[in-house]
Amino acid sequence: MNRFAVSMTLFMIVFGFGAVTAYRTASDTYAKNVAETKLLKEEAKVKAEESAKEAETAKAETAKAAGEKPATTDVMVKADIKKGEATYSANCQGCHAAKGAGNIGPKLAGSEVKDWALAEFKTALLEGKTPTRGLNATMPRFTAGFGGAGKPPTDQELTDLHGYLKSL
Repeated sequence: MNRFAVSMTLFMIVFGFGAVTAYRTASDTYAKNVAETKLLKEEAKVKAEESAKEAETAKAETAKAAGEKPATTDVMVKADIKKGEATYSANCQGCHAAKGAGNIGPKLAGSEVKDWALAEFKTALLEGKTPTRGLNATMPRFTAGFGGAGKPPTDQELTDLHGYLKSL
């Protein structure tokens, strides 16, 4: 019986070692496959993003060559003209006069501002750069918000103001 027990013990050790080895091999292979799959997915995502950017650039260049205005990726929000008028009265009217007639600042009513995309309008107000030129240093940069609110104006506030100027 002693020999049988020893034989069974040796058998179990060998079998157990083989099972553990097989488990470790399978586990390592699985982990490696998961890591490779994750890496491949990340690479595919990066390539897709690069392709999308290249396509967007090509589309913009084609539109520019054809004399078209490039498409904008602005978030479309509805302008509240009344709020835009209130923002204008509080922040812009002092230089650009009532209803954008122009005074110290240039006339805005019926100007090129009507043709600007929201992104272009935002750049003009925050950075002082229009699509065609830089603005004078006396033009306030509303990086701290309208009325000095302390935070940048929201897209809705900019949309409202832009909508009001387009309505003039």
